[in-house]
Amino acid sequence: MRAGARPPMRVAYVVDTSAFGGAEVYLQQLLRASRGVVEPSLLAARPGVAALENGARALGVPVESFSRIDRKLDVGRLYALARAISRRRPDLVHVNMTTATNNRYAIAAALLARVPTVATVHSPVAVGTPRHTFFLRGLFARLRAVIAVSRAVHKVVVEDLRVPPAHVHLIANGVADAEPLSTPPGSRARIVALGRLEREKGFDVLIAATRMLAERAIPVEVVICGEGRERRALEEASRDLPVTLPGFVADAAQRWQGAHVFCLPSRLEGLPLSLLEAMTRALPCVASDVGDVGEALGAAGKTVPPDDPRALADAIASVVADPDRAAAMGAAARARALAHHSVDAMIERTIDLYAACLQGR
Repeated sequence: MRAGARPPMRVAYVVDTSAFGGAEVYLQQLLRASRGVVEPSLLAARPGVAALENGARALGVPVESFSRIDRKLDVGRLYALARAISRRRPDLVHVNMTTATNNRYAIAAALLARVPTVATVHSPVAVGTPRHTFFLRGLFARLRAVIAVSRAVHKVVVEDLRVPPAHVHLIANGVADAEPLSTPPGSRARIVALGRLEREKGFDVLIAATRMLAERAIPVEVVICGEGRERRALEEASRDLPVTLPGFVADAAQRWQGAHVFCLPSRLEGLPLSLLEAMTRALPCVASDVGDVGEALGAAGKTVPPDDPRALADAIASVVADPDRAAAMGAAARARALAHHSVDAMIERTIDLYAACLQGR
């Protein structure tokens, strides 16, 4: 779908998040790259993520806040969100969901507003109780389409939510090309990790692995960028270790500054954008073998079982011990990311899906 082929589609993006992670980066990419073909607006739950909302405003995207609809359904807030959606007069609503349960009431509100709706699911988290599952199946059955960013997510949506496979579209995450990083000098290797500070991201596993590396006198420093509910526990666990938690770092150059290795210690993933971004920057990657991570990396990185700090420590130690091999891994990872995970391809497929949904296909 190309700009100028038809009038811009009015798409209202609905997001309910209080932390910045890969799902929010994905939304930023859609807002930035689809202009001209899409006339976007953003509805964000409050309190939300300032970086996401400010970034949208900087692009000229109208932003409206709505009161978060908590786990216990608030009918008044649900109808208020439906009215807010209607005020935007969208052709289509796109609900951005970290998991299949997060932001579920936004789907209900869009259906109340009688607007064709699609949803993207980013993480293959299990759906929950039978009663919860029954409610979600009813909502997802009324969507025009579901976008799964990985095969692991596709499996959850088809098998747990029973969405017909023809309505579930596997559109893998993509990233823009970025300047490759050159390995900085120094005897201490810097390990960078990114993501929401939540248990599923496994940063406690990385901290445990860092302790093992320290006991072996392997000189590393670990930087974990992100915010979330696990901050206090992670700070406590890393108190006497070379671990820094600088919070959310918006500037990409600062986020990757001085990095030697990227680490993804997650217990659960679909296809994380942080991994793809590290690959485009030619960083050697050490990652848990979860979701579509192993397929994305192929032989260009090292994967280990999730929740295994010793295996993670061994993998990091082997990479930092051989700089030449690490550089070759990084170059191979970059080539793989550019070949298979272009943001342009992701955006084009998403916009084509919008058009198909509006044409009733």
